Amino acid sequence: MDHLYFYTVLFFTAVLFANSQDPRISSKLGEIVGKIKSVPIEGLPYQNVHEYLGIPFAKPPVGELRFRKPEPMTSLPSPFYAQSHGAICPQITMTPVDVEAEQSEDCLFLNVYVPDRPADKPTGHAVMVWIYGGGFVEGASNFYDCSTLSIAGNIIVVTINYRLNVFGFLNTGDENARGNFGLWDQHSALQWVHDNIGDFGGDNQRVTIAGESAGAMSVMTQAITPGNRGLFQRAIAQSGSMSMPVLDFERDGLKDTITLAGSLGCETDSMVDLMRCLREKSVDEYLTAVYSLLSNVSYSPVLDNDFIKVNPRYIAKMSEIRSLDEIEFFRSVDILSGFNAFEGALFLPFIMDPTKIENMQPTRQEMKRQYLPAAMNMLYRTGFADEIMNLVEAHYTNWSNPDDFHSIRLQITKLLGDASFGVPAVEMARLHKISSASRNFMYHFAPKPSVRLLPTPTWIPGSNHADEIGFIFGSPNLGVGDGNAWETDLIIKMITYWTNFIKSGDPNSPESVTPSWPEYSIDNGDYLVLDKSMSDESAKQHFYAEEANFWLEIFPDLVEAVQGDGKGGCGDGTFTSSAPNVPVYGSVSFITAVILTFVSFF
Repeated sequence: MDHLYFYTVLFFTAVLFANSQDPRISSKLGEIVGKIKSVPIEGLPYQNVHEYLGIPFAKPPVGELRFRKPEPMTSLPSPFYAQSHGAICPQITMTPVDVEAEQSEDCLFLNVYVPDRPADKPTGHAVMVWIYGGGFVEGASNFYDCSTLSIAGNIIVVTINYRLNVFGFLNTGDENARGNFGLWDQHSALQWVHDNIGDFGGDNQRVTIAGESAGAMSVMTQAITPGNRGLFQRAIAQSGSMSMPVLDFERDGLKDTITLAGSLGCETDSMVDLMRCLREKSVDEYLTAVYSLLSNVSYSPVLDNDFIKVNPRYIAKMSEIRSLDEIEFFRSVDILSGFNAFEGALFLPFIMDPTKIENMQPTRQEMKRQYLPAAMNMLYRTGFADEIMNLVEAHYTNWSNPDDFHSIRLQITKLLGDASFGVPAVEMARLHKISSASRNFMYHFAPKPSVRLLPTPTWIPGSNHADEIGFIFGSPNLGVGDGNAWETDLIIKMITYWTNFIKSGDPNSPESVTPSWPEYSIDNGDYLVLDKSMSDESAKQHFYAEEANFWLEIFPDLVEAVQGDGKGGCGDGTFTSSAPNVPVYGSVSFITAVILTFVSFF
């Protein structure tokens, strides 16, 4: 036999054999071919995860489909080779993530990670759908390697893309473009999971939606959307809530659209013609225009009377006076939620000069005249009367050592974290548990990890925003080096807690894990502290009781009494602080742009 012919046959035989080993799914959409990834985990007999990457769940939202709800993908080329990620949605990347990833409007893809081990129930594997953060302006499913979480926790993990920034949230306030297209993308992906995950060995009656920061805001928004009934049964919200004060669901989207249209040469008196013009512009033209207008326009979820019919900021108060379908659905879902010890460090660069944060030694006078007014303006988009500012200052003064700059800078950080992340999370947990038979668990993530996901001053003694993500997904960069073995232990605990909840609605079972995580109650405020060392003492009570009392009761009552307009400190009052020349280093639009920023750490 000719040697060249022999080796040619041998080569193609090897290729065909290799391809025959690729996992294949016979689905309603057609045959889907994935790939195998080995994830060696000490002591675990199961090592392989079947990855199905870059599966389109909706038609490309381009041309006439731009600025419209997603249209489902009903079939795929068969066989469809799902062995590499699809493009990420167009975005202005503010942080050192995978900036080389291909960007395209054709970005409505999802990825499915299936453990190569028997499911915990005959009905199939429990499923987690991960919604990424990024302030609704950046992020991508591609940035999360879910193979370790999938095989170690024995669950199917699905990560999804959704449209961002102007492409996901431009709106005109009418039928021409109601906005919230990114939320509709998420809903469409959830519908895809419900309809198709059974073909991958998943149980569509055990689906949990999960996310961090803007992803957690998305999770909570999806959890108050009655149109999602039947698509998921549980929700995990990490460091994000729909009642966060930085969210402005009632902003004037039409004004932003007209401003953008002017910069793109689409000015016209006809809204139909304006939208036609906007659909003809290129992605690069949009990104250039949006970047130039970063301080003047903002794109995020809005009250559109279609997807969002009740302002999430005020839904807790509204539920006190009338029955809401949104709350009925919300209380039918099991919830696991929490936040990190020093979330407010995220916002420090936006109330002071970022180059001075590391060595800052603030005085009480600087706290009163500079940092406090800047923080309140950032959070609520307005100033407040001196009586109100004095109360906030007093509440966030460490009276055991009021002039110590170490205490002052930590109190500034605590104020930012309490008002933006902590109290809104507790508010939603309380709302959920009123007359609810569903389960609710809260956590406080405390430790300072060896690898930070965001730039963080060294004087922050615990976890900053997003620091828990690496523990959930089992980052190999954690637990490395002397003295960091605790990180590996905490990874194992957190993956077990999370996947137990995904399987059963209870983080304590079916897999054994200690300490026991108490269920949240309004009376006791039960929660679990996740930290370097854990014991029965990690289960605590009265979670953020003092902080919630201040921001939900005392603060709004005082604002209403002083302003007399019934606004209750909701951020749209007319009083301004008398503080002179308050520097604010970041606009609300820019802050939104970095609500979650993380480095590629997997």
